[in-house]
Amino acid sequence: MGNGGRIRRSVRGARWVVAVGIVLGAVLGLFADLQIDHTPVSSTSQLLVSDGALGQSSSDAASTVDQYVSARMATYAELATDNTVLAPVAAQLDTTVPALQEVVRVTPVDGTTMLSIAARAATPAEATADDAAVTSALATAITGAETFGSDPSLVTVSVTSPPSTPDPVSVPPLGLVSVAGALAGGLVVLLGAVLWGSGVLQRLGRRVDDLVFDDPAQTIRP
Repeated sequence: MGNGGRIRRSVRGARWVVAVGIVLGAVLGLFADLQIDHTPVSSTSQLLVSDGALGQSSSDAASTVDQYVSARMATYAELATDNTVLAPVAAQLDTTVPALQEVVRVTPVDGTTMLSIAARAATPAEATADDAAVTSALATAITGAETFGSDPSLVTVSVTSPPSTPDPVSVPPLGLVSVAGALAGGLVVLLGAVLWGSGVLQRLGRRVDDLVFDDPAQTIRP
């Protein structure tokens, strides 16, 4: 049988192994795909929570409100990921509250009455839009939470740093690495079958065997 015939027979005999290679490659690709951050860009902004109506009447009242606000900063940060804040944002952005909770982070800035807001997304435009929506909703929620009856809000919430526009970052679309892994797995097995059928692997194996076991003194191979 010619060399071409041996290669064809080897490829036909390896068709199930090729299928296994495709599946294994897809699984490895999926694992790699899941390790990639598909929300690689982040927009950030800052809110300042300061003395509201009471602080305008006396210095003692202002000091009281400042202490009150400082003690409430952690609560304000937690409020940012609450359903009451994120539900309207999710409706506005055509997403879900759990999805937003995964990509939105709000933390108090140490030693201040400021909140740092960060929103991650796949593109700079999405990150900026998410950040802007959350920032606006949180400012409204804090003001509403500190308003009692017909009195003005105890605090004033202002944007000191508007949502930033991050630089774009290129990442492969979700699923692309899995497809590439499947193709690579099938091609590797197919290439192995071709090399086996052509005799290249056998000749290479004998060459390696000779290099490892060949005795310059012509002793008997173990």
